[in-house]
Amino acid sequence: RKDKPQSLGQLFRGRKQSLLLVLVIGSLRIIAASGVPVMIGYLLAARNADATQTGLVQSAFMLGIGLGGLTCATLLRAHHERLILWLCPLLVTPVLIVIPSLSGLALAAVVCLSGILLGVSLPVLISFGQQLMPGSPRIASSITMGVSWGVGGGIVSIILAACQFAGRFDLAFHAFAVATAASSVLCIWLPVLPAARTTVVPVVPVVLAGATT
Repeated sequence: RKDKPQSLGQLFRGRKQSLLLVLVIGSLRIIAASGVPVMIGYLLAARNADATQTGLVQSAFMLGIGLGGLTCATLLRAHHERLILWLCPLLVTPVLIVIPSLSGLALAAVVCLSGILLGVSLPVLISFGQQLMPGSPRIASSITMGVSWGVGGGIVSIILAACQFAGRFDLAFHAFAVATAASSVLCIWLPVLPAARTTVVPVVPVVLAGATT
């Protein structure tokens, strides 16, 4: 006969702290992934940039996210995952800081680079969450791709309100940098898992949805 389905309590037993940590790390990364294209719009609007220029820079970020996800899917090996988990968010931190000081093609290029670094790290974190709960990857995915996006997106709205009040949208990118750096440091406490790969859902559509808000 078929085994009885496990309850949520059984699924989370012994994994609560690890899953909470994954949620926090994911939410911190989503702050930048969902916030950069939104804040780029406000930053360039404050500079009186036209819609074409703003759209070009936002599209560069989306391109970077897509290229990062493709790189992750095609080139990344299982034994590289833990390195990618902490290294890419750390590398993107200085990139985010310099974004407000740039303009034109240089701005588009650096924004694209930030998207690539974030695009590589997000699917790896999703995969890690699924490996934590091999018996219920759907629940793991809902945490890393659902709850974390909601939490991160909510924090972005708070950052936006604060920047509007201060009249300084450049400050948002410093907040994004702090969030990505923190998400990198927190990876120290992630449990060591056997090397395994799982299928992850692409993150690009979710980022696109965030950019249109």
